[in-house]
Amino acid sequence: MNDFSLHILDLAENSLNAGADDIIITLVTKGDRKILVIVDNGHGLRGIEPHEALSPFYTTRTTRRVGFGLGLLEQLARLCEGWVKIVPAKPQGLVVISVFAAGHWDLPPDGDMASSVITLLLTNPQCRFRINYGDNHIHIDSKDLADLDYSEKIRRLQQAFAAAKAN
Repeated sequence: MNDFSLHILDLAENSLNAGADDIIITLVTKGDRKILVIVDNGHGLRGIEPHEALSPFYTTRTTRRVGFGLGLLEQLARLCEGWVKIVPAKPQGLVVISVFAAGHWDLPPDGDMASSVITLLLTNPQCRFRINYGDNHIHIDSKDLADLDYSEKIRRLQQAFAAAKAN
């Protein structure tokens, strides 16, 4: 995957497939570390060991025999002097924490975060998304945008991410 926005789309899709209806996505830089955290209230790993979930050759999917998303994230983390940890959330759900060396030359850019978030919100209106992004810590809650029409949601999200990039 070429950037973090694509990793976020993939991980959010995993959460949605696990039945999550509340997903928190955080992508921030703190000191010399870039941190990506996804928290959901889906059904979690259901007896799967975390190391199995990180293997690209393990999947619960019946449509194909591989699931590269978490494996690619872990590979990127290791390449960028970081790590990935998967922790069950209480009372249900999953937390995926990934940490990277912020200045590492192999670290991809954030990518088109606005388009990724717009895609998630507009295609999954049943789900509450809470997004924490950037060094200026913009916070977006899809619950706050629920009563807006699509064009206004898109406009506000684009403005928020443009402001984050400008600062």
